[in-house]
Amino acid sequence: MGESGYFHRRAGRWASAAGLMLCVMACVTTPPYQEMSDARQAIAVAEEVGAAQKSPALLAQARQYLANAKEKMEKRSFSIARSPALLAREKAIEAARHAKQRNLP
Repeated sequence: MGESGYFHRRAGRWASAAGLMLCVMACVTTPPYQEMSDARQAIAVAEEVGAAQKSPALLAQARQYLANAKEKMEKRSFSIARSPALLAREKAIEAARHAKQRNLP
């Protein structure tokens, strides 16, 4: 039983390690669909509140980040695409806030 038990424990460890690696890889390589959608929606809101006229530079940055994220998605560089998608959303929110502040009397 000594040698047989050793191999079973070792096989169990390998299976656990392989399962963990698959989970980690799945998390890392998942396409950032939600982040892309959030960025597009934030840009649309910024446009609705007049950011194109009142915060054109910030809105342009948001659009550029989104284009960069889209390019990375097309190349299937999902983990790299997530960052510019998040930045696009942040810049769009900033553009919308700036535009709203400029609308205040």
